Amino acid sequence: MNQTDNQRNRIKAILEDGRSINPLDAFKDVGTMKLSTRVSELIKEGYPIKKEWMNVTNRFGETVKVMRYSKG
Repeated sequence: MNQTDNQRNRIKAILEDGRSINPLDAFKDVGTMKLSTRVSELIKEGYPIKKEWMNVTNRFGETVKVMRYSKG
């Protein structure tokens, strides 16, 4: 199993646990900065994923939108 497979498996485990994941979580918990790519790969495999925008505050105090993924 390669690194990409491991990352997809970690993402699926998070989603199967009923949690959601966003890019910061993916960096910290999964070890990837390519969350959208891994999610797209899972969707192509037929894994059901729900996408929704969420607001977060960046380190400059600005509100920005990021995508949050959960099991669909």
